[in-house]
Amino acid sequence: MAVLARAEGTPSEYAALVAARLTVWSDLTPKRTWRGLEFRVNGRRIVRMSKGRTAELRLTAPVIDRWESVLTGCEQVSAGERDGWITVRIANRTDAELFLALVSVALKATLKSPAAASRGSKWRAVRRMRRTPRPPRP
Repeated sequence: MAVLARAEGTPSEYAALVAARLTVWSDLTPKRTWRGLEFRVNGRRIVRMSKGRTAELRLTAPVIDRWESVLTGCEQVSAGERDGWITVRIANRTDAELFLALVSVALKATLKSPAAASRGSKWRAVRRMRRTPRPPRP
């Protein structure tokens, strides 16, 4: 996995660094859209990056269900708009590295079982039920 430079930057700079790293991954094909940048594997979209500090990732329902407790405990990650998708907030270097690691998992899951990417996930409902207010950050 590519590790990002240790320099500090703004959230949009980290998202741009993530996009730059993903463009050199051989299994991913970048495509510009009116919404931003997306990455595809074998014609199937797995990453959507808009001009903000969030990115959407098709992690696949089986992976989301298997990693439910980890994803629920991660404040940078939330359920995506569609089943099988998650949204990740990229505000710093750690978030960027987390996202790159999750893209690697999504890529492996999609290449291993393309049909699994379209199956529904139960995580969205579980995430809503388990959501508890977090204490404010210092």
